[in-house]
Amino acid sequence: MIKTAIDWHIIGFGAVGQLLHGQLQAAGLSVAVLPRTGRTLATEHTVHSLQGDIKRYAIAATDPSHNDPIRRLLVCTKSFHVTQALADISHRLNESSEVILVNNGMIDRANLTPLIQGARLLFGLNTSGAYRVDDYEVVQAGQGQLRLGPGAEPDWFGRFQAAVPGSSWIVDIEPYRWQKLAVNAVINPLTALHNCLNGDLELERHSAQTQDLIDELTMLLAHQGFAEIAQTFNQECWRVIRQTSQNRSSMNQDAAQHRPTEIEFILKPWLRYAGEHQLAVPNLTQLYDLFRAHVSLTNKDT
Repeated sequence: MIKTAIDWHIIGFGAVGQLLHGQLQAAGLSVAVLPRTGRTLATEHTVHSLQGDIKRYAIAATDPSHNDPIRRLLVCTKSFHVTQALADISHRLNESSEVILVNNGMIDRANLTPLIQGARLLFGLNTSGAYRVDDYEVVQAGQGQLRLGPGAEPDWFGRFQAAVPGSSWIVDIEPYRWQKLAVNAVINPLTALHNCLNGDLELERHSAQTQDLIDELTMLLAHQGFAEIAQTFNQECWRVIRQTSQNRSSMNQDAAQHRPTEIEFILKPWLRYAGEHQLAVPNLTQLYDLFRAHVSLTNKDT
């Protein structure tokens, strides 16, 4: 167990958590992983890079119940685990800490404020494709972006940017949070419903349905006042689909393995917004209903 001060802590050791862990460690930064309560981590994990390299990284674990303060925390859990994950280590956060949420869904800041003890709350919006082939083996399937923000750029970001390709600092990140949520609302449920790779959404049998969803989300983004994001959303969504064409979305993997999905944090916020503003979104509504029925049916088959 680690007892000395370290550069980064990571909680949530799935595909994204392992990818970031490897990148930060390879750059010479000290990184510790916080296992979920009651779980024990392996001693190393493997990352297959886009270039075909296979590298193994040692896993240094630190007990969440310890009292050592955490300076910088990457939260890479599923959206429905974020609140509990922060509650477990809340006593280790303070006003000097920085907490970066790197997850797919939209989480209400008000639910997190009591848990972070005055720490600075930041968001990491990731579009790099990665998937697990085993608990501790990850394949990077596409080079995307990792946008961090909001507010003034911190002094540590230069080293982070050098370690994590495609990372950038965004002063006003809120429009991009909704853009990322919109991309996820297209790719994740559709690929899970059809059990296909991200790139398969370009195929003739899926492309029309994909475009219908993009059109409705473009309308919602514009209604929110994100005019610039709305104008480029069609291009952005198809770009991410192509850039991560060989990736299996996290929701696809979760649904196939009969695990809980993030549908309530990814698609439901859009339905809630549309309902509040009396906006018709028949394609998004149908997708939500089809996905729920699909998951219910596949779970009965197990």
